[in-house]
Amino acid sequence: MDPTARRRLGRVDLALTQFGFGTAPLSGFRDTLAEDVALATIQAAWDAGIRMFDTSPYYGYGRAELRLGTVLRDKPRDEYVLSTKIGRVMHPLGRDGTPPEGWRTGGLRFVPEFDYIVRRRAPLAGTVHAAHGHRQRGHRLHPRCGFLDHAGP
Repeated sequence: MDPTARRRLGRVDLALTQFGFGTAPLSGFRDTLAEDVALATIQAAWDAGIRMFDTSPYYGYGRAELRLGTVLRDKPRDEYVLSTKIGRVMHPLGRDGTPPEGWRTGGLRFVPEFDYIVRRRAPLAGTVHAAHGHRQRGHRLHPRCGFLDHAGP
């Protein structure tokens, strides 16, 4: 099997590489990962031909998105597919803010708010990807509230 070969996704006009690259391990939640190592890892996936990348604002409270966006921002946008999750909005914790109970260490200083309604209207608004000029082709709600799929411009 060629991991870089593309396959069409269902009936949608979208082709994905057979292997994708998930960014959860780059978040810093499970283990500390130096910035240069994280960026080099994403670049190595690109160099190997991977063109499907999956992330979430929840991974490292934005750290994984930021790292992925740093590498992908200069890549031709029509050459890759970006998958992210909606339903989690990040709010700055603040310099002197006290983290809420259950706050995970290792991520950026943001606190997640679970909000599936607001982000359904503009799923990429407020994410690092919007700042990097990524276009939305569709969205999927996270499994915590069931699935709502939409594919299209």
